[in-house]
Amino acid sequence: MADFLLRSTSSTERQNSTAYALGDRIVIARADAQSGFANMRKYVYECTTAGTTAGSAPIYPTTPGGTVSDGSVVWTCRECQTWANAARYADYIANNRMAAGDRLFASQAHAETSTVSLTITFPGTVTNPCYFLCVDDSIGGNSPTTVSTGASVSNSGSVTLSVNGSVIGYGVAFTCGSGSGNLSLNQTANIQEWTLCDFVLGASATQLLILSASGSGSVSAETTLNNCRYQFGNTASRIKPSNIVSIQGGSIISGGTTPTSIFSRPTSNTPVNLSVSGLDFSNLGSTVNLVEGGSFSGNNGAMILRNSKLPSSWSGSLLSAAITTIGFNVAAYNLDYADTNYSVWLEDYSGSVRHDTALYLSGTDGIKLNGAAVPLCYKMTASANVMPLEGLWRVIVNEVTTSQTATLEIIHNEAAALNDGEIWLELEYPVTGGSAQFARLTDKSNLLATPATQTTSSADWDDGLSERANSTVYAVGNIIKSSGSPGSAFICTVSGTSAGSVPGGYTSAADGASITDGSATFKAMRRQKLQVPFTAAEQGVIRARAVLAKSNAVVWVASKLAVA
Repeated sequence: MADFLLRSTSSTERQNSTAYALGDRIVIARADAQSGFANMRKYVYECTTAGTTAGSAPIYPTTPGGTVSDGSVVWTCRECQTWANAARYADYIANNRMAAGDRLFASQAHAETSTVSLTITFPGTVTNPCYFLCVDDSIGGNSPTTVSTGASVSNSGSVTLSVNGSVIGYGVAFTCGSGSGNLSLNQTANIQEWTLCDFVLGASATQLLILSASGSGSVSAETTLNNCRYQFGNTASRIKPSNIVSIQGGSIISGGTTPTSIFSRPTSNTPVNLSVSGLDFSNLGSTVNLVEGGSFSGNNGAMILRNSKLPSSWSGSLLSAAITTIGFNVAAYNLDYADTNYSVWLEDYSGSVRHDTALYLSGTDGIKLNGAAVPLCYKMTASANVMPLEGLWRVIVNEVTTSQTATLEIIHNEAAALNDGEIWLELEYPVTGGSAQFARLTDKSNLLATPATQTTSSADWDDGLSERANSTVYAVGNIIKSSGSPGSAFICTVSGTSAGSVPGGYTSAADGASITDGSATFKAMRRQKLQVPFTAAEQGVIRARAVLAKSNAVVWVASKLAVA
């Protein structure tokens, strides 16, 4: 393993017809592409005889200690392994000098910039990565011992900035200029891990921060970003994950532009597995969408976002558009601008599942937050597609080994009661004592049988609802209760203004009944329950979920599984 040092203040690019003093250091100019220039970029050249350079660059020596005359200047070749002889450009060393396992230490004062596209390729491997670490150049001398932040690598204009190869990085800020180029990490089958780094996109309509992209389904890559920061330069900027990407902690840098969506949908034939946890999005605008939706054609995988802070009064969406292809799902758990650590939002080709605190099963349904009860249920909204929409698993500890029945209460606004071919309960439980094997039971109808209507329920769903009010404007989808029909929930099906007094139709209204109320119409929502009998072979965890298979249906499912 070899170490190399990087500090932009230690050297300059060599210039024609320029006076240099004893001890000055230069690197060959980026535009100098003479034969063998890659080998020359490996080194720094020290002025060991002062003078003035010639009108054109010499052929530099590529052996440390070797010399060359340049006009009246004499240059001596030096390894970039002391701060005095530190390299000026990261790509000069990474691309040409380093080997697998080598370390490149960047001074906290290092600030390199370029107007051309940059590709920094570290020769590390998955089992023996390279290191690119920002360090405090005042501690440890030429063998740094303390990591730091402040080093930067940037370019400007319509150019790209790419960092390839297997590498572990710390404390470096990367900025991709103001043009249409992209900032890309890990373009081939490598691993990269970055900690306390910044990734900044300039003002451009097409810029992307591309993570773990390969462009081929046969190549895999993995990128991990720990407590890094991000900034966008345009509403069309995106973070584009591909292959395996893990973002842990970090934040959005203030002062940038809020993109329409933060994460881009994948467009190549590469599987995508994105995991985001603990990221602070609060410096973005309140209307930002989390993921760009639409067609995920050619891709499969998932984007899972957890435990992250959204902008204040966030009104955006998990997806900018519905997923229109099979094989991809997006999930958000505990994402909000407040401490609603019960929030759930799932989206896939089959539809969506979201928590709902406005309509819920009365009583103890829900969770506790900071010692207080938060009643809620889960709203399942099926798409027009034929694939069943799978609900959230409810998990409980069962201590009974005699015959029991698992029950999930539901409520909906379908024209008719739902049958066991349209919605059903799936239950997993221990089937054999002394074994980890579980069995799955369901009340779903046999494929050749005539579906049976799910059981009617009289459960109370009106605890969290507002009482119907006189002479009030209601919109389609508003849900109310009426004291004349305790336990029922009424949904507005025709918008309008309610009457000046309560119509008699609310009194003891049967589920499914419609009530004309002034110029508005309300319907008593249908209450049913999904039930599966079972006998557990031993005590332990059981779990259950609802599955909705009716196109465009909307069903609210109780948060708690009842077993008795």
